[in-house]
Amino acid sequence: MSDYERTAVPREARRGFWQITSVWVGYVFILVSMMAGAGMAAGMPLDTLFWAILVGNLFLTIVSSLMSIIAYKTGYTNRIF
Repeated sequence: MSDYERTAVPREARRGFWQITSVWVGYVFILVSMMAGAGMAAGMPLDTLFWAILVGNLFLTIVSSLMSIIAYKTGYTNRIF
């Protein structure tokens, strides 16, 4: 059994696009981002905090979606060769 750490995943062993995307988008909601949001909340007015969190999460969602597209098309689970 291989984890395909250093090679592309063969087509027959690949997951679907939505399965990969859901994993990458899930990284947006990790504990570190919640801790950073809590720290920001202590020093910002509510409306500024709302917009900062919205823009930050939108940016992270775009980045993680792009990474899932790359993973889906190339078959690589990471970009370390």
